[in-house]
Amino acid sequence: MLRSFERGCLGAFAGLSLALPALVLLILYQVIGRLTDFGNLSWIEDVCRLILLWTGLLFVPALQWKEEHIAVQLFRPPTEGVRRALIVLRHAAFLVLGLTFLYLGSVNVVRERGMTGAGGMELPLEFFNLVIPICGLLVTIVAVLKLIRVLRRREAASLVP
Repeated sequence: MLRSFERGCLGAFAGLSLALPALVLLILYQVIGRLTDFGNLSWIEDVCRLILLWTGLLFVPALQWKEEHIAVQLFRPPTEGVRRALIVLRHAAFLVLGLTFLYLGSVNVVRERGMTGAGGMELPLEFFNLVIPICGLLVTIVAVLKLIRVLRRREAASLVP
């Protein structure tokens, strides 16, 4: 199960990485269109906003799974005991963050049901805000899996004489 989840995270990471060049190309088209009076497509701003919001929030669980976020890269603890305690603390903090995103995002989606956002596409606001509970769910799942893995290692290490 962990292998398939890891493959899914890596696939999502690759898909999100492809969304960023699409964002740059759409913004470039919009800028050139405004400068040359070629045409101003109003839906491009909505699509760029969606790509930016969705990729920004969905990179969080992907980087959390790969343990490549800035908290891991900058801070190197001095001893093994401190390192293990900080790993558990980090995953517990991600668990709290994920549950908070899940709750607040769900409240926003339900509260703004039927409201439309500004722009040419007139997309419902719940489509923009749906990424928050999805991100919260994924962060929570990753934090629980990582906590289970760390605690299993700790139990296995304590059994060795």
